[in-house]
This record gives sequence, structure tokens and C-alpha cells, in this order.
Amino acid sequence: MTIHLGLWAFPILATLALLGWAFLMPMPRPQGGAYDFGGLLTAGFRAAVVLVGTLVAWLVWALVR
Repeated sequence: MTIHLGLWAFPILATLALLGWAFLMPMPRPQGGAYDFGGLLTAGFRAAVVLVGTLVAWLVWALVR
């Protein structure tokens, strides 16, 4: 039995890996204080990494295809 994955599998795997990293990694615990934006900045950084990484993976796929 042979499993054939096309070139489209690589950007999908990259997207799933990035999403898994962003959602499944624990967030840092708040240190206290009313103006502690550490969690918000961490969530924004993770969202930016997922967005840029996913777009780059699909751009490479589109250029190679």
C-alpha cells in the first residue's frame, strides 16, 4: 500500500504545526498588576508568527508548483 502526498501536503503540515504551537503551548502566567500586558503581547506575537509562517509556506508552494 502506497500513500502519495502531493506538494500541497507541506504547507498544510506547516500551517497545522504553527496553529498547534500557537494554541497548545501554555501562555505565561500573569505577574500581577492592572497594566500587565504580557499575555496580550504574547498572544499577538503568536498570531503574527502563525499568519506570516502560513503565508510564507503557501507562497513557496505557489512558486514551486
